[in-house]
Amino acid sequence: MHVLDSAKHIRYISFEVDIPDNLILEVESITKLPRNWRTQPAGSSTKKIGSEWVQSNASPVLSVPSVIIPSSRSLLLNPQHAQFNQIKFGRDEPFIFNARLWK
Repeated sequence: MHVLDSAKHIRYISFEVDIPDNLILEVESITKLPRNWRTQPAGSSTKKIGSEWVQSNASPVLSVPSVIIPSSRSLLLNPQHAQFNQIKFGRDEPFIFNARLWK
């Protein structure tokens, strides 16, 4: 993975997030995703999954396979959900990319 030089000027932060398990709705498997789920930019079929999740108000968190590392998960947050306030955010800290990523 490489980061564009233009990103060097952005001030990034990181923070811990504590999410109770009962607030997470999971897309259990890659096989349940559209065939083109890893295309860039995202296709309409994967956007539809996220849009339907938000509209359904099913949960404050949707867990999906990561496009970059499919064996890992990405968490989508819905701050409009009534239970979103149960998610706890830690204090933010500056985040600096390792210099090896700028090459």
